Amino acid sequence: MRRAKSFCPAHITGFFTIKDASENPLQTGSLGAGFCIGKGTFTAVRRCRFRSESIVLINGRRVFAPVSLKTAELFFAAAGIPPEPLKIAHRVNVPQGAGFGTSGAGALSLALALNRLYGSPLDESQTVGAAHSADVLCRTGLGTVVGEQRGGFELRLKPGAPPFGLIDGFFPEETVYAVFALFGPLSTVCSLSDPLIRERINRSAGERLLRLKNESSPQRFLTEAAGFSAEADLFSENGRKAAALLESYGKRAAMLMFGDGVYTFCSGKREAQKLKKLLKKNLKSDILISTVAEKGARIR
Repeated sequence: MRRAKSFCPAHITGFFTIKDASENPLQTGSLGAGFCIGKGTFTAVRRCRFRSESIVLINGRRVFAPVSLKTAELFFAAAGIPPEPLKIAHRVNVPQGAGFGTSGAGALSLALALNRLYGSPLDESQTVGAAHSADVLCRTGLGTVVGEQRGGFELRLKPGAPPFGLIDGFFPEETVYAVFALFGPLSTVCSLSDPLIRERINRSAGERLLRLKNESSPQRFLTEAAGFSAEADLFSENGRKAAALLESYGKRAAMLMFGDGVYTFCSGKREAQKLKKLLKKNLKSDILISTVAEKGARIR
């Protein structure tokens, strides 16, 4: 096989506590909860033995992509395969750097595709571990990959990737539509490194996780995520305005972690479209609508 393809859903973190004291990236991560949506990252990878180095394309443009390159490095090391040049092509249909877990999605979809390309030398846990480790080592995510591997709503009960991490979750009984008002990117690296932000983030996620575990529903998730967003206090002026507008419409709003934007849930497509019109009328923002994903990352 010379080419393999995969897909990984985008992921939104609702609330979390940072757990990054371990030197082992497989034991590093976060406690908390998030959810995946139907949109995400498609990845194709093929061998390029005629090249001297790997190349990475994102939406057709050649870029320096440290997370993708680190994922490939860790995959080859775990599989015991001599590294060789690759052509890696990511097609991303959500905004990048805006809280949709695109770095983790690129890492996980690439790890899955590489494993298929080279005849599945790694089991599922090892494949997820390579992607998670790349995301952690590049400081672009702490729990995104394990959430994207599962799909739906996930609860991260122990930090890290298999076999160290522990994850639970649920899938809603009916289709849930997520509506996003987006104003721009926010640096995950800077946010995770700021001691004041870390202190605010780490205050109450444990209690919120327990409440969500006892009442596993989209509305409980949104309630806890909205409360966490208020405590983290990272809203921009645009984000505050959008959250207030949604509140006036009877909707709880949570902030994208990390991105300059907010989101809420709707129970049907008609309500989601109506909310989109309201937001467009009152805000200068991009509006995105997607269903909550019923599946996690997978080979295509």
